Amino acid sequence: MISEAIETLYHEKATSVNTARTLYGKKAFVQFETVDKARDLATKIGML
Repeated sequence: MISEAIETLYHEKATSVNTARTLYGKKAFVQFETVDKARDLATKIGML
């Protein structure tokens, strides 16, 4: 579900998705095909 949401919202394909439950809520760790795609997406959504 998370990989489908990323593809729908950001038009990028995720190769791997892992989730973790923490004291502060859920986190998703997403791996993309290349580092460039991850960097471009992080810049696009304002993380960098």
